[in-house]
Amino acid sequence: MLKTEGPLRAHFLLERLIDHARRGGAYLPFKANTAYVNS
Repeated sequence: MLKTEGPLRAHFLLERLIDHARRGGAYLPFKANTAYVNS
């Protein structure tokens, strides 16, 4: 999917999947954003 649809679509779908799982009561400690800053 990443090759055919691109990284933006992959990111969108992952965010939607994570949101859907959390709304359904799943505990997901994973957070896509990190405190890392590219310097």
